Amino acid sequence: AVDFQRLCSVTKTTLSAAQSLPMLLWAAIVWLLFDGSVAMDGVNCPSLAQVKVDMERTNLQATQQIQRSRICKITEAIRLPAWLAKILGNLVDVELFCNFPDEAYVKTKIAKIESTIVKRSGTLRIQPGVDISYREVPGGKTGDDYAAVNQNMDALRVTSHQDTCAGSAFATATSVSQIYGNIKEFVDRFEIFTKCTRTYVPHTQIRKDDVMAISTLLAYGHYSLSYEDVAHYEEDEDGNHKTLSVVISSRKDNIIEGNYDITLKLRDDYVELSYTKRQNFAEPILASQCNDNCYQVKTQISVDSTMLKLAYAGLYGPAAISFNNTGCRVDKSTCSGYSVRNIGDSCTDHEECSTNCCFSDAWWPFSKKKCGEAKSCS
Repeated sequence: AVDFQRLCSVTKTTLSAAQSLPMLLWAAIVWLLFDGSVAMDGVNCPSLAQVKVDMERTNLQATQQIQRSRICKITEAIRLPAWLAKILGNLVDVELFCNFPDEAYVKTKIAKIESTIVKRSGTLRIQPGVDISYREVPGGKTGDDYAAVNQNMDALRVTSHQDTCAGSAFATATSVSQIYGNIKEFVDRFEIFTKCTRTYVPHTQIRKDDVMAISTLLAYGHYSLSYEDVAHYEEDEDGNHKTLSVVISSRKDNIIEGNYDITLKLRDDYVELSYTKRQNFAEPILASQCNDNCYQVKTQISVDSTMLKLAYAGLYGPAAISFNNTGCRVDKSTCSGYSVRNIGDSCTDHEECSTNCCFSDAWWPFSKKKCGEAKSCS
């Protein structure tokens, strides 16, 4: 004999546990088995509609219980403790919640993030035949110096910049269009940093929505590799006037979180260059090595180095800022031993050589190394 009471109970349980299957399929099964709602041997088996109502009531109760006990639902039948959700969030590097997070909590988190962001800028105008004038923060300044002047960056700047190319063999550009074109050439390849940093672009010049890479010397012999998005690239023309606007934003796989903004303006008798870095360290281990005062100063020094590099390139041409410091503008960035030795000089690491190749042509391990042609290390 068929135990209809047990069959009815099993059906209800199965329906509750397998809600992920299409409801029409379960409706067909119940209809075929019981022809809707049936009563056999005094056993009342509820219809599918009744079962669904019961399930909805149960789910509502479960939801209320989840809100009270801070348990997250994975399915209607499976619950996840909130503490486990936090662990899973760490695995994907985001916070996970059982519901939309509390607004007060989110605003507190936003304020905390904003407190770690450093934003430093620079602006200058360049004119044909006129020495470069810019007040930069000297490279030797530190976070302690910044604190000593009550965090007044202007107090750290030099009174006036000494144009090292003025009166040299490097002739100045004769027109504002030439200055604009020289600077744009570097911006288009995003070669705006010191010799401690190298940029990799997928095309001959950056384009909107491109992904590019930046490698920088973190410590002697150790280079980071980060990726950036070209979030915005636009050049507007109005008669003889031009304005180039570029925004580079960091991707997730990066040592910093932030963006670089460059604006280059061509006007009747001058070229104006503006540059802003807005960033914070993405990794706690890096943030622990440089407090806010330190980071403010380092970022401003970086901005000033970019401003002067592009200004000299614009006014005196690319040769004035040559990578091996043979131009009239010397890169004073503190990259210890970086790319300063020529072919034939003794060396210990690749980065010491201008060719990025330090090798030994002898077979024994203690032979002396020397800088060689790049092909010697390929």
